Amino acid sequence: VDYDRKLFCPVFSGDDLILNNEVQAPNVIKIDVEGFEASVFRGMSNALKNINLRAIIFEARGFKKDDDLADLLVSFGFTEFTALGANLDWLAKRPSAS
Repeated sequence: VDYDRKLFCPVFSGDDLILNNEVQAPNVIKIDVEGFEASVFRGMSNALKNINLRAIIFEARGFKKDDDLADLLVSFGFTEFTALGANLDWLAKRPSAS
């Protein structure tokens, strides 16, 4: 693909969007960021700590339940990982309350 111009796009962290009341704190997140999952998760660490966030759906090529990305999600309380079909999509959930 050839590009004949540059496109500049403002970028905001998820935490900043919530803090500035641009969006409400989510209870489910879906991301597809082509290898930048860890950066995105770090940019929304406060949102990930929120116990009302129950699930994250993300695409991650080569994701394993014992890699650095999994460790990052576990640090926020997401300990249940389920592969969703063959599309490299994963579901991360917090344990269900008993």
